[in-house]
Amino acid sequence: MANLSLATILLLTFDFPKDIIFYKIYPGIVLIIFLGNLIMTVIGVVLNQTTGRTDITAMPYGLDAPTTISMPLIIVGPLFISLKQAGVDPHNAAIMAWQGGMAAILVIGLFKIVATPFANAISRIVPLAGLLGSLAGIGVMIGIFALMHIFALPLIGIISLGFVLYILIAKIPLPRWLPALLIGIVLCTAIYHILGQTNLLVTNYKTPVFALSPCLPIPTLGALYGFKHIAPLLPVVIPFGILVTIGDINVTVSAVEAGDPYKPRSILLLDGINTLIGAFCGSITQTTAYAGQPAYKLMGAKMGYTLYIAIFMGVCGFLGIISFIIEIVPTAIFAPILIFVAIEIVAQGFCAVPKKHLVASAFAIFPSALKPSLIFVTAGSYAAFSKLMSMSQTITETYSETLVLTVLVNGFILTGMLWGGLLAELIDRHLKKSAVYLFILAVFTFFGIVHSTNFSGTMYLPWNIPEIHRSMCYDISMGYLILGVLFLLFSFSKHSKHVPKNILYLKT
Repeated sequence: MANLSLATILLLTFDFPKDIIFYKIYPGIVLIIFLGNLIMTVIGVVLNQTTGRTDITAMPYGLDAPTTISMPLIIVGPLFISLKQAGVDPHNAAIMAWQGGMAAILVIGLFKIVATPFANAISRIVPLAGLLGSLAGIGVMIGIFALMHIFALPLIGIISLGFVLYILIAKIPLPRWLPALLIGIVLCTAIYHILGQTNLLVTNYKTPVFALSPCLPIPTLGALYGFKHIAPLLPVVIPFGILVTIGDINVTVSAVEAGDPYKPRSILLLDGINTLIGAFCGSITQTTAYAGQPAYKLMGAKMGYTLYIAIFMGVCGFLGIISFIIEIVPTAIFAPILIFVAIEIVAQGFCAVPKKHLVASAFAIFPSALKPSLIFVTAGSYAAFSKLMSMSQTITETYSETLVLTVLVNGFILTGMLWGGLLAELIDRHLKKSAVYLFILAVFTFFGIVHSTNFSGTMYLPWNIPEIHRSMCYDISMGYLILGVLFLLFSFSKHSKHVPKNILYLKT
């Protein structure tokens, strides 16, 4: 679905040429999904052999949805428009904008590789409440998007959801251990097409039409040519690299807590290499290890499912028939499986952390949980939202709701991790460590790494941004800084070292 969003944004918002999208960009995207799932299969097999186990579950892998939506919206599309306005031929402008997108992905891939040596250390230093709590926020995001797809076709979506709740959550088998999930998919698909053919309850139904549209990725050095266009936009690009780097670490820790001994450093390095491959084969988005490995493990998945995804994407993607398959089995039928994955991710964010840190996990959820609202606004009306964000140039008594939402969401994974880590250390009475988290938040906020006041999530030098944005940046940074100093002072108090037994303030 992220792929469809990419095409929709480029086509409808920017009138980007179809041939470049479908014959230059898409083949590279298909390639990195194919290679990434193949790599995760191989990693799982190697882990099986080195540990002597046979129950290792492969790491789920695919496109990073925020990057896939944001790259065409705030990098490739605007670059295409600006080049056309500068008098460049539309086709050449599209080629140059595409090259700029590849250059951005090259930067992100290099960032991941450079960050690799620090991945294991981050996973050891940051409390689980910060790592898994921020990941639980991603679970909330997944659940919201899945529910949107389910209720877009509610009749079949709700029936499909019922099968998932019955089989995967309640774990009730059908008689004679029939393949209940497969039966549910087939049944819902049949209902969808019957109602569609008879014009009952299913709107905008189109009879699937099979068509081959082969497209193979072609290696290109266009990313190198694109650097001259992307250099001023690096403050926009780097935050995506930071978020996925933290995301890779978090999901790997989640897999470790589920019992599979993956190394964050290995997952991040291979993800970085795969992202680089995409940059040299036409892709304008990055890949990431997905949250949900524990959920797939509960379903009994091992190595096969990532191998099947690799084969499916390789064959169907390069032949150009994925859209036909989506028309046969609509997203509303598969979306309930994502509900199960989302529930397991959120549950792990609470079950796998020490009991006293449950509130820290809950605190870490909030930034990610707000992300869908901004994505819907972004995808729905980029121009209108941008105009709204830039209207007020004077300080008012309170900041606008749109600016507050933007600030809360930008850097959401990193923000959630730092919030969760901060509160977990505070609960443990490590006030000096809590102060360090606050000082990091203050510095990151000052330069827009988290809480960026820019709609696009860019980093900046705060004295170069509009007055109301600058004011909010200073306010948040100073808030974190002053609180950090206070915690540092409080750490010298004897009362700060006393840990009450009822620290959760919850009745259990």
